[in-house]
Amino acid sequence: MRFALLGGRGILGSGFRAQLEHRGADVTLVRPRWHSIDDVSQSVCSELVRLLQGGGPATIIWAAGIGHVGASKKQLAAETAGVAAMAKALREVSAPVAASTTVLFASSAGALFAGTGSIVDEDTLPSPIATYGWEKLRQEDMLRRAAEDTDARVVACRMSNLYGLAEGRLSARGLVSTAVRCTRLRQPMTVFVSPDTRRDYVLNSDAAALALRATETAPPGFSTALIREGRTRTVGEVLGLVGAVARRRVPAVYAERPESRLQPRALRFAPPARDRNAVPLTPMEAGIARMVMAPLA
Repeated sequence: MRFALLGGRGILGSGFRAQLEHRGADVTLVRPRWHSIDDVSQSVCSELVRLLQGGGPATIIWAAGIGHVGASKKQLAAETAGVAAMAKALREVSAPVAASTTVLFASSAGALFAGTGSIVDEDTLPSPIATYGWEKLRQEDMLRRAAEDTDARVVACRMSNLYGLAEGRLSARGLVSTAVRCTRLRQPMTVFVSPDTRRDYVLNSDAAALALRATETAPPGFSTALIREGRTRTVGEVLGLVGAVARRRVPAVYAERPESRLQPRALRFAPPARDRNAVPLTPMEAGIARMVMAPLA
């Protein structure tokens, strides 16, 4: 099986790279050019068509993106253009090639289920409340239609909050990374949600392993998978855990900005079904310890 990985430098892409390198897989990195909509459309479509026509079944992994909660539709346009180009590539190759292709699309559980008041599981219907969530749902629908048109297998892996290293280094993106970084550098950290905000956190390499497993067992056509640990922690708990591992208090203060209103107080995900072949998950203390010891980006 050949793999085409879009977005291999970020936290999630690095998790996929680690998992695929461990398997000794044949991986080609595809780096979208985000300079303009035309650039990303042309680069993604042409590169994927070339790779898919290379022969043999292939899996495309979308771990790219420039979106975030609070982003405008204009800011998200290039990302959606990249997803549309991926769907276009499936339609441009021959029918047998498309039918032998699998797409693993990394979506956002937090964005899709932000308006859900109950515990989220695999059967919960999306309830976005922000532009980012509606755009992720639109991207999933593009790929759903492409799967129907081409018989490709497409799995939208809806990821809970991720943390971990990007290319082996500690980035400045995300609550956990920022907390570790500010603690190590003894710099102030501003948190724009309340300390009792609850989220489900999963290490990037674990999320990649869970997504790959879900894709391998997915049915033909379009399907979704909820990628999570199944345990919620408050922001205060996470910062306390970072402080305990780093043996130094996290220098955090709390404030608000307009995007804070788009962050629900609690997002709870049901624990995954018990399975003796389930992917073992890394304790959060161990994941944070790796970040505490890693070089800074």
